[in-house]
Amino acid sequence: MKAFLETGNTLTNSVNITGNYDKGNYRLSYTNLSNSGVVPNNKTSRNTVSFTSAYKMIDKVTVTSSFSYTKGYTPNKSVVAGRDVRTGIVESVYAMSSNLQSLSDFEASNTWIDGYEGIYQNSPWMRQAKDPAVRTDGDAVRNNNPYWVTANNIREFATDEVFGKVEIAYQIADPLSFVLRTGGDLYSIDFEKRIPYDNRDRSKGEFEATTSKNQRINTDAIFTFDKSFGKFDVTANAGYNYRYTYNTAWGFSGQNLLKPNDFRLDGLNKQTLSYLSYSGLGTGRYQSIYGTASVGFNKMLYLDITGRNDWSGITEQEVQKHFYPSASLSWLISETFELPEWVNLLKVRSGWAQVGFGLGRNKTEIHTDLKVIPGMMQV
Repeated sequence: MKAFLETGNTLTNSVNITGNYDKGNYRLSYTNLSNSGVVPNNKTSRNTVSFTSAYKMIDKVTVTSSFSYTKGYTPNKSVVAGRDVRTGIVESVYAMSSNLQSLSDFEASNTWIDGYEGIYQNSPWMRQAKDPAVRTDGDAVRNNNPYWVTANNIREFATDEVFGKVEIAYQIADPLSFVLRTGGDLYSIDFEKRIPYDNRDRSKGEFEATTSKNQRINTDAIFTFDKSFGKFDVTANAGYNYRYTYNTAWGFSGQNLLKPNDFRLDGLNKQTLSYLSYSGLGTGRYQSIYGTASVGFNKMLYLDITGRNDWSGITEQEVQKHFYPSASLSWLISETFELPEWVNLLKVRSGWAQVGFGLGRNKTEIHTDLKVIPGMMQV
């Protein structure tokens, strides 16, 4: 394994433009990240553009915003262990006997047998090449060449993520302030798995292509009160939260390519073809009102009370409601009595809370998993 793995490296370059003026500031940045993994032919690149700003509209009102866009691309991310391990590399490397050719010989040579490119891999355990027209699953190699795996068993990822947030802070009066903020992000992944002919357990190859999108929106409105009355300190918050999530995905997968390296939907054996499509899995609309209050006396006795009421659901029939209260009382004994120098803090606290399992999974979803079978279609 040590002879097979490479030294990974990560290179990050960034450019920043910043500015400050009497009513605010801004920052624009671009970052490029390039990573070469420890597994041969495993690389990742990521480009990010971000912008943040703050602007003081009037003495008591400040607006801040942030935005970012990240595009990532991984031409190949090999399976190392776990799921789909037989198309991965760990088993391939450790299965190679020491009395075979060294790994360096396979690294320097063609990963395919000359004259049979795309059909028969150059493996430590290979069987005599046969006519592809009469090839069967039993003709697969006993073990994969690990360099063939990293060069040809491709798992390609392309990601796009957009994030944005805007916040308005209003100092209503000396003890009272208000914050309104809203933000959201959209994240999408395009994935392809391309396994060519002659893979162990996949002698005729496999192809999978899926796209998934995830969207989230989160909004808060919060009032904050903070004031001292003699020996009493009072801090209180009251707010409203709205959160919306939506997820969707679609794609297909199948085995037994009709032609070598023909990675298309029409290039798959229809008997092995499956379609995936879901919309709304994990989708939900959540609303909450909440409040907290903390009262302190003489810096040594504190009473904290909280309450939150949640509603979830898209339709009226599926709306769920939950209320979560709590209360606690703390006494700082070290602030009440003079204790030995080696005692820095001594506190007694008692609390009560009512909790639960949170909001249940939303039922507003459509899920379809289709498998093509000769003469019929199952849903």
